[in-house]
Amino acid sequence: MAAIRWIVAGGLLIAVLKLRGERMPDRREWRSLTVLSILLLGVGNGTVVWAELTVPSGLTAVLVADRMLVQADGRLVQEDGMQVRDAGAGCSVRGAACGRIAN
Repeated sequence: MAAIRWIVAGGLLIAVLKLRGERMPDRREWRSLTVLSILLLGVGNGTVVWAELTVPSGLTAVLVADRMLVQADGRLVQEDGMQVRDAGAGCSVRGAACGRIAN
Protein backbone atom coordinates (compact mmCIF):
# COMPACT_ATOMS: atom_id res chain seq x y z
CA MET A 1 0.00 0.00 0.00
CA ALA A 2 2.86 2.41 0.73
CA ALA A 3 4.12 2.23 -2.86
CA ILE A 4 0.79 3.03 -4.56
CA ARG A 5 1.45 6.79 -4.57
CA TRP A 6 4.80 6.20 -6.30
CA ILE A 7 3.20 3.97 -8.92
CA VAL A 8 0.48 6.56 -9.63
CA ALA A 9 3.06 9.37 -9.80
CA GLY A 10 5.20 7.33 -12.20
CA GLY A 11 2.21 6.63 -14.43
CA LEU A 12 1.31 10.32 -14.51
CA LEU A 13 4.89 11.25 -15.32
CA ILE A 14 5.00 8.77 -18.22
CA ALA A 15 1.69 10.17 -19.54
CA VAL A 16 2.99 13.76 -19.40
CA LEU A 17 6.23 12.81 -21.14
CA LYS A 18 4.29 10.98 -23.84
CA LEU A 19 2.03 14.01 -24.37
CA ARG A 20 5.12 16.21 -24.72
CA GLY A 21 6.51 13.88 -27.37
CA GLU A 22 9.54 12.77 -25.37
CA ARG A 23 11.32 9.55 -26.28
CA MET A 24 10.03 6.60 -24.29
CA PRO A 25 12.44 3.99 -22.90
CA ASP A 26 13.05 0.93 -25.08
CA ARG A 27 12.46 -2.64 -23.91
CA ARG A 28 15.93 -3.01 -22.38
CA GLU A 29 15.62 0.28 -20.50
CA TRP A 30 12.16 -0.69 -19.19
CA ARG A 31 13.62 -3.91 -17.78
CA SER A 32 16.36 -1.99 -15.95
CA LEU A 33 13.88 0.63 -14.73
CA THR A 34 11.58 -2.11 -13.43
CA VAL A 35 14.36 -3.77 -11.42
CA LEU A 36 15.46 -0.38 -10.07
CA SER A 37 11.90 0.52 -9.11
CA ILE A 38 11.33 -2.76 -7.28
CA LEU A 39 14.55 -2.30 -5.33
CA LEU A 40 13.83 1.35 -4.56
CA LEU A 41 10.25 0.82 -3.44
CA GLY A 42 10.61 -2.68 -2.01
CA VAL A 43 13.85 -2.24 -0.14
CA GLY A 44 14.00 1.51 0.38
CA ASN A 45 10.39 2.34 1.16
CA GLY A 46 9.68 -1.14 2.50
CA THR A 47 12.31 -0.91 5.23
CA VAL A 48 11.06 2.53 6.27
CA VAL A 49 7.48 1.25 6.55
CA TRP A 50 8.68 -1.81 8.47
CA ALA A 51 10.83 0.34 10.80
CA GLU A 52 7.89 2.59 11.62
CA LEU A 53 6.17 -0.39 13.22
CA THR A 54 8.60 -0.10 16.15
CA VAL A 55 10.36 3.28 15.81
CA PRO A 56 8.56 6.64 16.17
CA SER A 57 7.91 8.27 12.80
CA GLY A 58 9.79 11.45 13.80
CA LEU A 59 12.98 9.50 14.46
CA THR A 60 12.48 7.54 11.26
CA ALA A 61 12.23 10.82 9.31
CA VAL A 62 15.47 12.09 10.88
CA LEU A 63 17.29 8.85 10.08
CA VAL A 64 16.05 8.82 6.47
CA ALA A 65 17.10 12.46 6.00
CA ASP A 66 20.47 11.68 7.60
CA ARG A 67 21.14 9.03 4.96
CA MET A 68 21.73 11.80 2.41
CA LEU A 69 24.24 13.50 4.72
CA VAL A 70 26.15 10.25 5.12
CA GLN A 71 26.31 9.92 1.33
CA ALA A 72 27.53 13.53 1.10
CA ASP A 73 30.32 12.67 3.56
CA GLY A 74 31.32 9.81 1.28
CA ARG A 75 31.48 12.15 -1.70
CA LEU A 76 33.71 14.54 0.23
CA VAL A 77 36.08 11.71 1.00
CA GLN A 78 36.25 10.74 -2.67
CA GLU A 79 36.33 14.12 -4.40
CA ASP A 80 38.12 16.47 -2.02
CA GLY A 81 40.64 14.04 -0.58
CA MET A 82 39.17 14.62 2.89
CA GLN A 83 40.46 12.16 5.43
CA VAL A 84 38.17 9.29 6.35
CA ARG A 85 38.38 10.10 10.08
CA ASP A 86 36.91 13.58 9.41
CA ALA A 87 33.89 12.09 7.63
CA GLY A 88 33.54 9.56 10.44
CA ALA A 89 33.49 12.38 12.98
CA GLY A 90 30.58 13.97 11.11
CA CYS A 91 28.68 10.68 11.19
CA SER A 92 29.40 10.28 14.91
CA VAL A 93 28.02 13.72 15.73
CA ARG A 94 24.82 13.01 13.80
CA GLY A 95 24.56 9.57 15.41
CA ALA A 96 24.81 11.09 18.87
CA ALA A 97 22.14 13.64 17.97
CA CYS A 98 19.80 10.89 16.74
CA GLY A 99 20.46 8.91 19.93
CA ARG A 100 19.57 11.98 21.97
CA ILE A 101 16.31 12.42 20.06
CA ALA A 102 15.40 8.77 20.71
CA ASN A 103 15.83 9.15 24.47
